Amino acid sequence: LHQVGADYASMGVRYAELSLGDVHLAGRLRAAEEELPKVEAATGVRLRFLLAISRHDDFEWDQDLIDRVEALARSRALVGVDFMGHETNSTHAFGRQLQRLADWAHQRRPGFVLRVHAGENPAHPENVRAALEHVGARDVCLRIGHGLFGVDDATLDALAQRGAFVEFNLNSNFALNNIQTSAEAPLRRYLARGVRCVLATDGAGLYQTGLPFEVRAARLCGMTDGELKQVLEAEVAYLKQREQA
Repeated sequence: LHQVGADYASMGVRYAELSLGDVHLAGRLRAAEEELPKVEAATGVRLRFLLAISRHDDFEWDQDLIDRVEALARSRALVGVDFMGHETNSTHAFGRQLQRLADWAHQRRPGFVLRVHAGENPAHPENVRAALEHVGARDVCLRIGHGLFGVDDATLDALAQRGAFVEFNLNSNFALNNIQTSAEAPLRRYLARGVRCVLATDGAGLYQTGLPFEVRAARLCGMTDGELKQVLEAEVAYLKQREQA
């Protein structure tokens, strides 16, 4: 955690959320609660965690994880859940999990993050729209990771109206062959419809990338200074939300 904080500080990052599959376990969470204030004091970077849950778990398995999340409602280190993994199924496959978490968070933890990897490949074009449908109007922070495929204008307008955040992981998408050229990334189309978009790495260490490289990739998509300002405004809005949550 201290090294991650130092790495992010060198990029100018001051807040980051890390996805971890066992952060709900007592030993992991205790260590996080103890070390995160030290990391922030030493680096100026505030780190928080999302519990990583596989897109492919069955409902009964995830019920146990969600029970644990609900029991940890007072933890300041755990700020959300991340449904992640290879996008070979529909978001509807874990729709009940999303609905239950959204219902709970609306009542007990407003602003709780629900992050869904969706639209990373064209296999299930309904995936971004399905995330919106299952979360509904509940008071949670909806984040979509990737959002490259299957998004029509109506879905873009719904994302904008809800105030969802969409993370573009341009270098990761290129490395994984989800796109072959920067022209395939619809980042500017999202911005033109008023969707709040941010630049992310999908794991800085995995892809040997960082914020400066993501900005360069965005430039290759044709982004103007004004559009990069929109991205910055979305980042500022997200930071403000996290400070209040």
